[in-house]
Amino acid sequence: MEIIKKVCTNCKTEFEPKKTGSFEQVYCSQKCRHTANNKRRAEKIMNLENRYKDEDQNTNTTTTSNGILQSERAHTNIPVFGPASHSDTNIYSILEKQYDAKIYAIEYKLKCEELERRYKQLEQENIRLQLKVEEYQVEEDEEENTGGILGEILQNDMVKQTLPLILAKILK
Repeated sequence: MEIIKKVCTNCKTEFEPKKTGSFEQVYCSQKCRHTANNKRRAEKIMNLENRYKDEDQNTNTTTTSNGILQSERAHTNIPVFGPASHSDTNIYSILEKQYDAKIYAIEYKLKCEELERRYKQLEQENIRLQLKVEEYQVEEDEEENTGGILGEILQNDMVKQTLPLILAKILK
């Protein structure tokens, strides 16, 4: 069997590609793949930043028939990440704000999950306490209904004092 060697597009070292389904392996390791991805992402950000700078310098305003100022920027297909004027903010501050917003959303999600978990615990505690209350009520009902009428007579204090004397007289 012939082993085919490839050259990593990131670090230019030779490697044996692993079979990964229908995609050809391009990088020798995960580290090289992530490094190349980070480079592409940085280039993309820099290109966007340069396009915005170029556009800000080349933007002309015209007056429409209604007397409204119209910018040529409105007709371009450049994605807008923030305010229309990029002179005050750059792409890094926009990305930082997006990052902060994601962190806030994750923190909020974690707080919600913690509150849901605590709510479920309190619900379970409530159910446990309700069952205990019902158990005590059943015990009280059983204590009240011990022996029917005869049990009630035996519970009477006067009967408790005189019953032994009566039984003693009968047994003599």
